[in-house]
Amino acid sequence: MRWKIPKAKSLDKSLDKSLDTHFTKVWTKAWKSLDTHILAKSLKKPGKSLDTHIQQKAWTPTSNEISYRDCGSFTLLTINCSSHTEPMPEPRYRQVSTEDTPYYHCVSRCVRRAFLCGKDSTTGFDFEHRRQWIVDRIKLLCTVFAVDLCAYAVMSNHYHVVIRIDVEQAKTWSDEDLAQRWMRLFSGPLLMHRYLGNADLTTTELEWVARLFATWRQRLGDLSWFMRCLNEPIARLANAEDHCTGRFWEGRFKSQALLDARAVLTCMAYVDL
Repeated sequence: MRWKIPKAKSLDKSLDKSLDTHFTKVWTKAWKSLDTHILAKSLKKPGKSLDTHIQQKAWTPTSNEISYRDCGSFTLLTINCSSHTEPMPEPRYRQVSTEDTPYYHCVSRCVRRAFLCGKDSTTGFDFEHRRQWIVDRIKLLCTVFAVDLCAYAVMSNHYHVVIRIDVEQAKTWSDEDLAQRWMRLFSGPLLMHRYLGNADLTTTELEWVARLFATWRQRLGDLSWFMRCLNEPIARLANAEDHCTGRFWEGRFKSQALLDARAVLTCMAYVDL
């Protein structure tokens, strides 16, 4: 990570081996901000304070991680932050591999103080009926997807499911059975309804239908689509009931691969208890 910093009288001493006290203070404040341009702005005007509303970072580089070089009209500042960089979220395809294990433990949590079920002691509202929303939705999805439910638990602000993904089962479904399963959740395009009604279709339309069947077959054996079809309707119902819009779930669901029978049994016991 590098910045070009304009020369200033207050930076003359900072070119020595020991960092200038003022330079260190300004750098610390600037690094904690999200806007890197504030660094150069602050160094031009050492007395100017940073806005207090800027989000702060948890890590401040040490003098060993900062190097700077005089380039004439500016100072080149380099920071080695590779050891402190927060890991990016892993894409789901790198977390889920049905070839290694079909068993997964998934968790979804409500945002802020939203209630999934239970009674809110602050407002007195009772959200216990939402538990049945989850149960009914899971039952429906298990009859549509190539998924077996091993265990589940619905808590006040989150829920757990332990599921087994059966990709081979999805491959045995006929096209008609596949379409009927999918359209229990979604309306489906008009062309698919014409195909199921034995209408005469052109070669191009039949090719499009075949591609659509392949897409649906893959999705009905996919963990992300299962969780999407579970979370989205619940969020819509909860927002409608609360007369609000926006996020109901904290973020994307958490998933954990269960690699052997011991892990599956341990996780099922944890969820059940």
